[in-house]
Amino acid sequence: MSYTYTTLVAALVAETNIESTNAGFVAILPTIIDQAEGLIYREPSLYFLSTEGNDDTGFTTPNSQLFTLPRRFSVLEDVLLVQGNDRIPLRKTSREFLQAAFTRRIALEMTDTPTWWAPYDEARVMLAQTPGGTFQIDCVGTTRPANISAINPTTWLWTNLADLGFAAAMVFASGYMRNFGSQADDKAMAVSWKGIYDALLPGASTEEMRRRHEAGA
Repeated sequence: MSYTYTTLVAALVAETNIESTNAGFVAILPTIIDQAEGLIYREPSLYFLSTEGNDDTGFTTPNSQLFTLPRRFSVLEDVLLVQGNDRIPLRKTSREFLQAAFTRRIALEMTDTPTWWAPYDEARVMLAQTPGGTFQIDCVGTTRPANISAINPTTWLWTNLADLGFAAAMVFASGYMRNFGSQADDKAMAVSWKGIYDALLPGASTEEMRRRHEAGA
Protein backbone atom coordinates (compact mmCIF):
# COMPACT_ATOMS: atom_id res chain seq x y z
CA MET A 1 0.00 0.00 0.00
CA SER A 2 1.06 3.56 -0.62
CA TYR A 3 -0.55 6.92 0.01
CA THR A 4 -0.81 10.11 -1.94
CA TYR A 5 -1.88 13.20 -0.03
CA THR A 6 -5.50 12.72 -1.14
CA THR A 7 -5.69 9.06 -0.14
CA LEU A 8 -3.89 9.74 3.15
CA VAL A 9 -6.41 12.39 4.12
CA ALA A 10 -9.24 10.05 3.14
CA ALA A 11 -7.78 7.27 5.29
CA LEU A 12 -7.37 9.58 8.30
CA VAL A 13 -10.93 10.81 7.89
CA ALA A 14 -12.21 7.24 7.74
CA GLU A 15 -10.20 6.13 10.79
CA THR A 16 -10.98 9.16 12.96
CA ASN A 17 -14.61 9.48 11.81
CA ILE A 18 -14.14 13.24 11.51
CA GLU A 19 -15.44 15.12 8.49
CA SER A 20 -12.68 16.31 6.18
CA THR A 21 -14.31 19.76 6.20
CA ASN A 22 -14.20 20.06 9.99
CA ALA A 23 -12.36 23.31 10.69
CA GLY A 24 -10.40 21.92 13.62
CA PHE A 25 -9.30 18.85 11.67
CA VAL A 26 -8.25 20.97 8.68
CA ALA A 27 -6.20 23.20 10.97
CA ILE A 28 -4.47 20.38 12.84
CA LEU A 29 -3.82 18.09 9.83
CA PRO A 30 -0.47 19.69 8.79
CA THR A 31 0.74 19.35 12.40
CA ILE A 32 -0.31 15.69 12.55
CA ILE A 33 1.61 14.99 9.34
CA ASP A 34 4.66 16.97 10.50
CA GLN A 35 4.75 15.15 13.85
CA ALA A 36 4.35 11.76 12.18
CA GLU A 37 7.11 12.37 9.64
CA GLY A 38 9.38 13.90 12.27
CA LEU A 39 8.95 10.83 14.48
CA ILE A 40 9.97 8.53 11.64
CA TYR A 41 12.86 10.57 10.26
CA ARG A 42 14.36 10.92 13.76
CA GLU A 43 14.20 7.22 14.58
CA PRO A 44 17.72 6.07 15.56
CA SER A 45 17.21 2.72 13.82
CA LEU A 46 16.16 4.29 10.52
CA TYR A 47 18.77 5.88 8.28
CA PHE A 48 17.16 6.60 4.93
CA LEU A 49 19.02 6.57 1.65
CA SER A 50 16.30 8.86 0.37
CA THR A 51 17.42 11.63 2.73
CA GLU A 52 21.05 11.53 1.55
CA GLY A 53 22.23 14.18 -0.85
CA ASN A 54 24.90 16.67 -1.79
CA ASP A 55 25.09 20.28 -2.86
CA ASP A 56 28.15 21.65 -4.66
CA THR A 57 26.80 25.13 -5.40
CA GLY A 58 28.68 26.84 -2.57
CA PHE A 59 31.97 28.74 -2.85
CA THR A 60 34.50 29.95 -0.31
CA THR A 61 35.06 33.62 0.42
CA PRO A 62 38.71 34.66 0.03
CA ASN A 63 40.43 35.22 3.39
CA SER A 64 37.46 33.96 5.40
CA GLN A 65 37.47 30.75 7.40
CA LEU A 66 33.68 30.69 7.51
CA PHE A 67 31.82 28.96 4.71
CA THR A 68 28.04 29.35 4.38
CA LEU A 69 26.30 26.08 3.59
CA PRO A 70 24.32 26.19 0.32
CA ARG A 71 21.38 24.48 2.02
CA ARG A 72 20.33 23.34 5.48
CA PHE A 73 21.41 19.80 6.34
CA SER A 74 19.89 17.77 9.14
CA VAL A 75 23.31 16.12 9.50
CA LEU A 76 26.32 17.38 7.57
CA GLU A 77 28.57 14.39 6.99
CA ASP A 78 31.30 15.43 4.59
CA VAL A 79 32.79 18.60 3.11
CA LEU A 80 34.86 18.27 -0.06
CA LEU A 81 36.99 20.66 -2.07
CA VAL A 82 36.14 20.59 -5.78
CA GLN A 83 39.16 20.96 -8.06
CA GLY A 84 38.40 20.22 -11.69
CA ASN A 85 37.09 16.68 -11.88
CA ASP A 86 38.36 15.86 -8.41
CA ARG A 87 36.51 16.08 -5.12
CA ILE A 88 38.99 16.09 -2.26
CA PRO A 89 37.56 15.25 1.18
CA LEU A 90 38.45 17.72 3.92
CA ARG A 91 39.29 16.30 7.34
CA LYS A 92 36.67 16.89 10.02
CA THR A 93 37.73 18.14 13.44
CA SER A 94 36.54 20.48 16.18
CA ARG A 95 36.22 24.25 16.00
CA GLU A 96 38.50 24.52 19.04
CA PHE A 97 41.28 22.67 17.21
CA LEU A 98 41.04 24.89 14.15
CA GLN A 99 41.06 28.05 16.23
CA ALA A 100 44.16 26.88 18.10
CA ALA A 101 46.09 25.39 15.17
CA PHE A 102 45.23 27.88 12.40
CA THR A 103 45.49 31.40 13.73
CA ARG A 104 46.33 33.14 10.45
CA ARG A 105 43.25 35.00 9.22
CA ILE A 106 44.70 36.17 5.91
CA ALA A 107 45.96 33.57 3.45
CA LEU A 108 49.58 33.72 2.37
CA GLU A 109 48.72 32.91 -1.26
CA MET A 110 45.61 33.16 -3.40
CA THR A 111 46.07 29.45 -4.12
CA ASP A 112 45.87 28.43 -0.44
CA THR A 113 43.10 25.84 -0.10
CA PRO A 114 41.47 24.42 3.03
CA THR A 115 42.22 20.89 4.19
CA TRP A 116 40.14 20.81 7.41
CA TRP A 117 36.57 21.65 8.39
CA ALA A 118 34.57 21.87 11.60
CA PRO A 119 30.94 22.63 12.47
CA TYR A 120 30.42 26.29 13.38
CA ASP A 121 26.67 26.92 13.55
CA GLU A 122 23.47 25.84 11.81
CA ALA A 123 24.32 27.67 8.60
CA ARG A 124 28.13 27.70 8.46
CA VAL A 125 31.25 25.59 8.87
CA MET A 126 34.79 26.69 9.64
CA LEU A 127 37.57 25.91 7.16
CA ALA A 128 41.33 25.79 7.60
CA GLN A 129 43.73 26.75 6.35
CA THR A 130 42.10 30.02 5.39
CA PRO A 131 41.23 29.88 1.67
CA GLY A 132 43.10 32.43 -0.41
CA GLY A 133 40.58 32.46 -3.26
CA THR A 134 37.12 31.42 -4.35
CA PHE A 135 36.91 27.64 -4.36
CA GLN A 136 33.97 25.35 -5.00
CA ILE A 137 32.83 23.23 -2.05
CA ASP A 138 30.72 20.07 -2.17
CA CYS A 139 28.66 19.32 0.96
CA VAL A 140 27.25 15.85 1.65
CA GLY A 141 24.69 14.98 4.29
CA THR A 142 21.09 14.25 5.13
CA THR A 143 18.17 16.60 4.68
CA ARG A 144 14.61 16.48 5.95
CA PRO A 145 12.35 15.90 2.92
CA ALA A 146 9.37 18.17 2.44
CA ASN A 147 6.22 16.88 4.12
CA ILE A 148 3.47 15.36 2.05
CA SER A 149 0.86 18.01 1.27
CA ALA A 150 -1.57 19.20 -1.35
CA ILE A 151 1.30 20.82 -3.27
CA ASN A 152 3.66 17.88 -2.61
CA PRO A 153 1.23 14.97 -3.03
CA THR A 154 3.70 12.09 -3.44
CA THR A 155 6.75 11.41 -1.28
CA TRP A 156 9.16 8.55 -0.75
CA LEU A 157 8.02 7.93 2.82
CA TRP A 158 4.33 7.57 2.01
CA THR A 159 5.09 5.47 -1.05
CA ASN A 160 7.40 3.01 0.71
CA LEU A 161 6.48 3.15 4.41
CA ALA A 162 2.78 3.93 4.25
CA ASP A 163 1.83 1.56 7.08
CA LEU A 164 4.42 2.99 9.45
CA GLY A 165 3.52 6.54 8.44
CA PHE A 166 -0.18 5.98 8.99
CA ALA A 167 0.40 4.45 12.43
CA ALA A 168 2.56 7.44 13.37
CA ALA A 169 -0.08 9.86 12.08
CA MET A 170 -2.78 8.12 14.10
CA VAL A 171 -0.70 8.39 17.29
CA PHE A 172 -0.92 12.16 17.00
CA ALA A 173 -4.41 12.23 15.50
CA SER A 174 -5.61 10.25 18.51
CA GLY A 175 -4.23 12.91 20.80
CA TYR A 176 -6.30 15.49 18.93
CA MET A 177 -9.38 13.27 19.08
CA ARG A 178 -9.27 13.16 22.89
CA ASN A 179 -10.74 16.63 22.76
CA PHE A 180 -13.22 15.86 20.00
CA GLY A 181 -16.72 14.63 20.82
CA SER A 182 -17.35 11.08 21.99
CA GLN A 183 -13.82 10.02 21.03
CA ALA A 184 -12.60 11.84 24.14
CA ASP A 185 -13.55 8.79 26.20
CA ASP A 186 -11.04 6.56 24.40
CA LYS A 187 -7.85 7.36 26.31
CA ALA A 188 -6.07 4.22 25.09
CA MET A 189 -6.33 4.95 21.36
CA ALA A 190 -3.00 6.79 21.08
CA VAL A 191 -1.27 4.08 23.12
CA SER A 192 -2.73 1.38 20.86
CA TRP A 193 -1.53 3.12 17.71
CA LYS A 194 1.91 3.64 19.26
CA GLY A 195 1.99 -0.10 19.86
CA ILE A 196 1.23 -0.72 16.19
CA TYR A 197 3.92 1.77 15.23
CA ASP A 198 6.46 0.06 17.49
CA ALA A 199 5.56 -3.34 16.01
CA LEU A 200 6.07 -2.08 12.45
CA LEU A 201 9.34 -0.24 13.17
CA PRO A 202 11.75 -3.24 13.28
CA GLY A 203 10.60 -4.42 9.85
CA ALA A 204 11.06 -0.96 8.38
CA SER A 205 14.51 -0.75 9.94
CA THR A 206 15.54 -4.13 8.53
CA GLU A 207 14.27 -3.21 5.08
CA GLU A 208 16.20 0.07 5.11
CA MET A 209 19.38 -1.69 6.24
CA ARG A 210 19.05 -4.12 3.33
CA ARG A 211 18.44 -1.22 0.95
CA ARG A 212 21.57 0.55 2.15
CA HIS A 213 23.61 -2.66 1.90
CA GLU A 214 22.45 -3.28 -1.65
CA ALA A 215 23.21 0.31 -2.63
CA GLY A 216 26.65 0.04 -1.06
CA ALA A 217 27.34 -3.24 -2.82
